[in-house]
Amino acid sequence: MTNDNTPPPAWVCLDCQIDGGAGSLCRKADGEHNFEHLARVYLDDAASEEAASYTDTRHRAHDCIDEMVEHAPAAAVGFLIVACAQTRSLPELCIIAAGPLENLLQSHGSTVIPHLEKIARIDPRFRLMLSGTWGRERINPDVWARLVAAVSPGPVIDTDSRTPSAGMTDKIATQAEIAAIFGPARDAPATRH
Repeated sequence: MTNDNTPPPAWVCLDCQIDGGAGSLCRKADGEHNFEHLARVYLDDAASEEAASYTDTRHRAHDCIDEMVEHAPAAAVGFLIVACAQTRSLPELCIIAAGPLENLLQSHGSTVIPHLEKIARIDPRFRLMLSGTWGRERINPDVWARLVAAVSPGPVIDTDSRTPSAGMTDKIATQAEIAAIFGPARDAPATRH
């Protein structure tokens, strides 16, 4: 894992390979990652007024994130930190947990779990997101056990048996805790991997 959440220089998403980065969702004009923009596109409501172009853009965002999760786990961790910080509600947080987070844990769990644990210790929103991950049957059992430990301080989204918070009934987030977690917008926590 790199310290600045960037993937190895050789990794470039297919969209950027095809158009040379023009109109990229994941990079700025200077080539730096633009996870803020990518996360917003990924999270924004599909009922946007920009229907046709939005649908294409959202599909491109999904493709980019899927490629990142598969081929650049360090970048995917960086994306998850930014995307989690940008969530404005529990449903948005669940979109991240049920998509890129689950896929990353399934494909690269042993590699990324130390970094996810570190963030979960300091960020209740990130810990809450981890608690909404399904995949007990698909994620390495050792990684799953570490995920359970990472979310155990709570609060958790629910106690669904498919999540690492199964049985943690006393840790379910209250409305007040959710309001505190999704209070004023905030930046991604400053972490070094």
